[in-house]
Amino acid sequence: MKFSERLLRCALYLCIPLLFWQCEKDNAAGNGQLRIELTDAPVDDANVQGVFITVTEVHVDGKLWTGADTKQTIDLMTLQEGNVQSLGIGEVEAKSYDRISLVLDLEEDANGSSPGCYVQTMDNQKHNLATSASSEQTIEITGSEFDVMDGSSTTVVIDFDLRKSLRYGNPNEPSSDYAFGTNAEMNAALRFVSKNRAGHIEGHCTDLITASDKIVVYAYAKGEYNRQQEVSPPADEQFGNAVTSASVDAQGDYRLSWLEEGDYELVFASYQDDGNNGTMDLQGTLNLTTLLGIDLKSISVGVSATVSIDVTVTGILPL
Repeated sequence: MKFSERLLRCALYLCIPLLFWQCEKDNAAGNGQLRIELTDAPVDDANVQGVFITVTEVHVDGKLWTGADTKQTIDLMTLQEGNVQSLGIGEVEAKSYDRISLVLDLEEDANGSSPGCYVQTMDNQKHNLATSASSEQTIEITGSEFDVMDGSSTTVVIDFDLRKSLRYGNPNEPSSDYAFGTNAEMNAALRFVSKNRAGHIEGHCTDLITASDKIVVYAYAKGEYNRQQEVSPPADEQFGNAVTSASVDAQGDYRLSWLEEGDYELVFASYQDDGNNGTMDLQGTLNLTTLLGIDLKSISVGVSATVSIDVTVTGILPL
């Protein structure tokens, strides 16, 4: 065998394993299962009975997600205090993702009735949320990366914050008392978190002083709360930088759910129905003491952990 032939054969012996290794590398990512669930932070309006959205498609990093294979109309008001509703489960490429898009049908709900997205008030009237003549609206949600591993299942929870996403009045339909916010406001009103990286804060609020009609607790990323900035805007834009919120129930209990691992500060606010019309008006933020002297400006939430914080109202800082 000539030297050149031996050299070629040796090169082939070296290249073939490399080719197999490259093929294995290209196929190494594989696929995993992605489940997407929906939850809600409450709206500060006692006149609202239900808020219905109709989801037709979900996109993950710009690609159609096959988990949402049927059109769904969902009452977001039933998804508070950590309750969730599954949008489905579908197979995706095993890698990291950081964008989810919801496509909403504005014209028709899952039963073919109009409108597709609306507020239902206590008098059972439907208020169309569409702010244009468009038949659909896409909400782009960005957040921290979540990973889908080969052969495993990952669950992501989308928080559709009604308090941030609804506005009073609708220029597109004068008969409607409510509307979705601008595209930018809608994109900012929703967040998502990987379920296995989330924790919760819960506790009891004792108020024997203010006679509030409603108390709402807001969670902010540590150091991000600026009182003047948060209480000054119009009523439907107040506390706009809060990560999430929860109402204190009639028994004094509250629960802030699906918080990404990290440090937070809590703010409690007092509301009253001054006009006896079901609309809650902000009276001020509450002064509080905590059991064991917990600092409400520095609360660490760990993965799959529930932090318990009981507070007692000592006064109110009015507007």
